[in-house]
Amino acid sequence: MKKILYTFCILTQLTFGVDKKIDTQIRKSLSDTLPKLEITAIADSPVPNVYQITANHKIFYTDATGRYLFAGNLIDLPTKTNLTQNALTDATKITWNDLPLNLAIQYNTSKKPKYKIAIFTDPDCPFCKRLETNVIAKLTDVTVYYFLYPLYIHKEAKTHAKQILCSPDPVAIFTNFMREDVKLPQKSTCDNVDENINSILALGNKLGVEATPTIILENGKILTGVVPLEYLKQQITTTYSSSSRI
Repeated sequence: MKKILYTFCILTQLTFGVDKKIDTQIRKSLSDTLPKLEITAIADSPVPNVYQITANHKIFYTDATGRYLFAGNLIDLPTKTNLTQNALTDATKITWNDLPLNLAIQYNTSKKPKYKIAIFTDPDCPFCKRLETNVIAKLTDVTVYYFLYPLYIHKEAKTHAKQILCSPDPVAIFTNFMREDVKLPQKSTCDNVDENINSILALGNKLGVEATPTIILENGKILTGVVPLEYLKQQITTTYSSSSRI
């Protein structure tokens, strides 16, 4: 009970602790100087007179006037805790049930998978191919939902995404292309393919997906890059009990 009350007090402080005048001043100042900064939350930080800003899927810090902006990690030295990373993890968590899984390519690593992950992946991303070959191909007991997310820096990625989605067997075509570099079929037009890809691009932008691969665990936690196989397994299994299952 004491632990629950303590947690409630901390959450209350973070949610309601900022004086309304300070909140208004910070928002006005940052809006005037950084109009593209989309502030989603302002909270107290452990440092006196320094406030934590959640904006554009990132964590920043500022003073009470909003004149100075700090970017970087806030570390609690006695506990060696990265407070910024913890705050960012909480701020960027995704509700699994909000993902439009009907737009994804579903790949089962076994007959009756117990776990689920989603991956924003670019067909022409070398890191995505490395993740496929060295990590995903070696997973078991997991359903993987691939959201094809062609980045603008890869000129042919969108065409390749269409060729995969318009193929008779997108799962086989995708995995063979990513892992074995098997040639894609030529067909790149089919019902709703442009609309579906654009929906995924809009979703990724909304969720703050800036790079591929980006992995979403079932509890909403986000992992980026080519994570090691054993680390991913550990993350999948240890977060499963706290996940939002379908």
